[in-house]
Amino acid sequence: MKDRATLRLIVNDIYKGNQLRSVQQYEGFYLRNYGYYESRQLRLNFTYRFTNGALKGPRSRNASLENENNRAR
Repeated sequence: MKDRATLRLIVNDIYKGNQLRSVQQYEGFYLRNYGYYESRQLRLNFTYRFTNGALKGPRSRNASLENENNRAR
């Protein structure tokens, strides 16, 4: 692969940090709720660059007004 490939392993929310806790209390009623969202993610990214690393310079662009001026001479 000669320094053209990249492999990345990304893990999100390892400790179940996205939790929900609530307490509701009414006359004769008590509710305590606990939960967590399914927010854990494991991603594996593979990137490969097809170029050889040599970049081309910017194209020279001529305005249409310059072309008209050159044609009139």
